[in-house]
Amino acid sequence: MVMQTIQIRLTKKLVEKLDELVKEGYYPNKSEAVRDAVRQLVLEHELGELNEELKEGDMEEVTEHIKEMKKYCH
Repeated sequence: MVMQTIQIRLTKKLVEKLDELVKEGYYPNKSEAVRDAVRQLVLEHELGELNEELKEGDMEEVTEHIKEMKKYCH
């Protein structure tokens, strides 16, 4: 998978926490930690939308939404 580069600014404390996560072996590097955080944020947002679709009872839309989510949340 081809990755795109973006520039972000974080507080010193957040960078220190990222460094700790890497040092403790939770992630191989800071980039992977940030990618994981973004995936989690996107997944939370998508699950909220999915919940609304479920309330509306549109199972075809729910099924399509789940297929789309699988493309970027693994």
